[in-house]
Amino acid sequence: MRWIAFVLILILTACSTAPPPTTSIGPESLRGETDASLAAKLIKGKTTKDEVRAIFGAPSLSSIGDNGNEHWTFQLSDVNSGSYVPLVGNPAPSVQVKYLNMVFDKRGRLVNYTLSELNNGIASPKR
Repeated sequence: MRWIAFVLILILTACSTAPPPTTSIGPESLRGETDASLAAKLIKGKTTKDEVRAIFGAPSLSSIGDNGNEHWTFQLSDVNSGSYVPLVGNPAPSVQVKYLNMVFDKRGRLVNYTLSELNNGIASPKR
């Protein structure tokens, strides 16, 4: 009887897996953002770089275009390494990336922005 209980515990332990570990890189404030939530916060021609920095922090990437406009990119990446499953092995990791791209004029006012996501290498523009 103890032997059967031991085998059952061993089988149940082998079949159970913990949730896969997820590593996040980037501003957590970007996680729940949608087109609608951004439209409520960001007003083209009015919102300033300082106001954006207060909401999202420093951009992941910034550059200045030929016309003098400044381009900012915020990136939030979630990498899920997958869980080991006995007899099956490790599944492929999943990657989800959310991008918020912004353009500011020479006065530091928001000109335009786009929100997009990348899931396992497949892009899905949000705006």
